[in-house]
Amino acid sequence: MDAVCEFRGLTKLEKPQAQLKGMLEVEMRAYAHAHGMIKPLEEHRRCWRQPYADGAQFHIDVTPAVLSGEELTAMLKMRLMDTSLASTSISITATSIRAIASSRRIGRGRSHAVISNGS
Repeated sequence: MDAVCEFRGLTKLEKPQAQLKGMLEVEMRAYAHAHGMIKPLEEHRRCWRQPYADGAQFHIDVTPAVLSGEELTAMLKMRLMDTSLASTSISITATSIRAIASSRRIGRGRSHAVISNGS
């Protein structure tokens, strides 16, 4: 299972990618501890993976994200392109341009969690 955790009230300018990923790690470790999950959290390039019970053969990959609609809307308007869906766009953590390009698939049949940061 894959999920995106949106940190509302934060922007790419306020929190670098590494900090966002670190904030998600804290939340996921706390959740795992509170629910007695024994298998360790695994760090991947863009996400954190939480394996579940041995017999379940199941894990969840969670990628941190921030809203990026205003930034995308401005860019699309400059290029005279359609902005109708721009307000729903998010930016995710990535370590390369290739990672960013492949992330465009997010949203098709994926879960979306929201963490409010006081906003």
